[in-house]
Amino acid sequence: MKARDSGMPEEAYWESLVDPNGTLTTLAVDGTISNAVELGCGYGTFTIPAARRIRGTLTTFDIEPVMVARTTERAAELGISNVHAMVRDVLLDGFGLPNTSQDACLLFNILHTDDPVRLLSEAARVVRLGGHCPRDTLALR
Repeated sequence: MKARDSGMPEEAYWESLVDPNGTLTTLAVDGTISNAVELGCGYGTFTIPAARRIRGTLTTFDIEPVMVARTTERAAELGISNVHAMVRDVLLDGFGLPNTSQDACLLFNILHTDDPVRLLSEAARVVRLGGHCPRDTLALR
């Protein structure tokens, strides 16, 4: 179930609009996180810097094969080996990960889906109790 088109611009322009490192710093995405999951890897804009910051595996999904290929390509070019990118319809099939198996769930530019509550519930399902929730953000429990 593909989300409503967010109007994702071409790669260079998109990356000129966002500050992934600033965002990740604000969210305290760092070495205290072991394994994390991300929905919507896109061009790898947030995936690559997040993978560099955590100590475990970043499992990321996108419904678009071209986006998964681009993220995988960028990770390989940069020698980043802890990114596991896959094509999956998370909105339809869920993350396919065990309950409470992740320290964090990363969602960037993705809540334009038709059912954001379902998406957030699935994100909460895979994050372990006491999982990463930066100060000053809301926990979904």
